[in-house]
Amino acid sequence: SEKKEFLIEPLLSKISEKERATGNEKLCGLAKDELKKLREDIEEKIKRLVSIHQESNFIGIEKTNHNTFSKWLSNADRDYPIEIFTTNYDYLLELALEKQQIPYFDGFVGSYEAFFCPEWIENDSSVKDWVKLWKLHGSLGWSQNANKTEIIRTSGASGEAMIYPSFLKYDHSKKQPYLSYMDRLSYFLKQEDSVLLVCGYSFGDEHINEIILT
Repeated sequence: SEKKEFLIEPLLSKISEKERATGNEKLCGLAKDELKKLREDIEEKIKRLVSIHQESNFIGIEKTNHNTFSKWLSNADRDYPIEIFTTNYDYLLELALEKQQIPYFDGFVGSYEAFFCPEWIENDSSVKDWVKLWKLHGSLGWSQNANKTEIIRTSGASGEAMIYPSFLKYDHSKKQPYLSYMDRLSYFLKQEDSVLLVCGYSFGDEHINEIILT
């Protein structure tokens, strides 16, 4: 028989749809709280898989392509800083940039519980020479503050502010800080002589594709 391709996004989308639709009865043999638990278990597995830098068999950041890329960034003279737009959640770009002692700005300001500063994305004159790192779908290093009102960046983050691959990502991407990152991508592409190099992106996110194609 023909082998079907397995994709995580349709699976999470179906579970989320059923979780939303289920009331006091069961759907597909699962109650609402059981569907929620299933979704959260899959999301937790995704977080573990992308936390590769914490695994005992991790080869080390100096042996990765991210580190090679960071070396190239540090050795080239340019009139305008590089801007990196990534849908990845992992810490590999951060680790590589810090390995090469390259200052970068990701939209957050502070050290203990760094807060999001959209004004510095719109006007980056304060960090104009820094590499810009825009994580379009969130990061392992993001969390929510105690009041659940803002997204912060902290070393003890649980990744609870990540946008997971499901139909809900289109609604979530319309909130901060994701909205500012998408606006920045649009602004970047509209600049004269701007160049977008794409690596590893499957063009499976329609909200991102729309900005690029427009």
